[in-house]
Amino acid sequence: MKHRVARGLLIVFVLLASSAVATAQGAAPGAQRLSARGMITAVAEKGVTVKTPDGELTTVPLAKLGVRRYAPISFNDLKPNDYIGITGKRMGGGMMSASMVHVFPEDMRGRAEGQFPFYGGNMMTNAAVASIMKKGMGHDIVVKYKDKSETVEIPEKAVITRLTSAKKEDLKVGQEVVVIGMKPANGPAEYAVVGILP
Repeated sequence: MKHRVARGLLIVFVLLASSAVATAQGAAPGAQRLSARGMITAVAEKGVTVKTPDGELTTVPLAKLGVRRYAPISFNDLKPNDYIGITGKRMGGGMMSASMVHVFPEDMRGRAEGQFPFYGGNMMTNAAVASIMKKGMGHDIVVKYKDKSETVEIPEKAVITRLTSAKKEDLKVGQEVVVIGMKPANGPAEYAVVGILP
């Protein structure tokens, strides 16, 4: 059986220098990572407005957006040393189980390396693939980040994608998205990524 393949998945990078540095190098002193899942309710000159399930509205400046697309790939396209992002939750025994895996382009290797809390009780793990093992209907992969290594379960239903380019015109009202950013100790939140889900 094949892993689930995402269709029409996009990712949007907000090119704010300070948040890009914070995301790549780690949070500035006192800063907090932000992540939320919601739906685009408006696309206008002032920006993309996202509404979360609790009704909160967030507007990300459209002028500062660069757009990328998550292109569907097979699990078999993953290979050792790929730099990947894993969205997942820990199971009862403590092992991480992935719901989505994306492969970064080579020029983004090392971006936000490590593991940190994500929306909906998930964890985000950005790491390099060390090894891949078949396990029942799915797979286990060993990933390495910083001075750590971890085995992650990739179930059959996990979404597997590769990050490629797209355009601002691909942003549409009604798309479900994940918003990622940083909240400095002082000042407004600076959003680094808006990922459009299938």
